[in-house]
Amino acid sequence: MLCRFLDYTENLPARNCCARQDVYLSEYKGYGMWLAPDILFDRVEDISLEYLSQNGIKGLVLDVDNTLTADGSHEITQSVADWLEMLHNAGVKAIIISNNDYERFKPFADKIGLPFTA
Repeated sequence: MLCRFLDYTENLPARNCCARQDVYLSEYKGYGMWLAPDILFDRVEDISLEYLSQNGIKGLVLDVDNTLTADGSHEITQSVADWLEMLHNAGVKAIIISNNDYERFKPFADKIGLPFTA
């Protein structure tokens, strides 16, 4: 899922313009700043360099569980490793985020070579 920050104090349409029409902005109104999906991808590896370039995206903030890895895993698949290498080689910046504690998460972040915040 690629997201953008939205400020719900503005007058917004009732629905978001995303690939899944069952995601409603109205569910989140009144909560200030939120991330709202512009488009959903089945797998992180489906986000192509062409898509990023066409949409002026120069950096990604990535989640770990159910995005880079299976839930609770600290192992990435070869396809995710190849995708991360492709991003790096193309100069696309990436950072990973997690709600895990720092000590648990740091070895994983170090292993895949990306900056992180936990």
